[in-house]
Amino acid sequence: MLSTDQLQLVFSADSVNLLEENKGLINISVMVTDSGNTTNNGSKELSQTKYVFFPLLASQQILRSLDRDATSDIGEGFIDDDFDGLPAYMDNSSIPYLQPLHINAAVVKLAETEPGLHLRLGKFALLQSSDGLKLSQ
Repeated sequence: MLSTDQLQLVFSADSVNLLEENKGLINISVMVTDSGNTTNNGSKELSQTKYVFFPLLASQQILRSLDRDATSDIGEGFIDDDFDGLPAYMDNSSIPYLQPLHINAAVVKLAETEPGLHLRLGKFALLQSSDGLKLSQ
């Protein structure tokens, strides 16, 4: 059963069948199309597609009380408020153009892009359950 409204999509996990090559990663794409009326100053349709990847996990790890940012991991939880691919308990930055290479390192190094752009974990970092942009061999 699938239910949807303008803000959320809800579906039963029992109905999800992942292809073997996806390795537990759900890939959702959304295309938005403008009808091409006078609001875009022409008659051609305009469209854009966004892709979102997220892992389908059998279980979550148990969160501890504190981590490096001195905030309760339990309070922060697994939600990804800034949509960078890192759950809140692992995310030590809300600056969208900065992303850690590896959080659990002795020294946290950051990747940076132009202000106004957003960095996020990609498909392969999510497949590895990575805690930053850096991929293992």
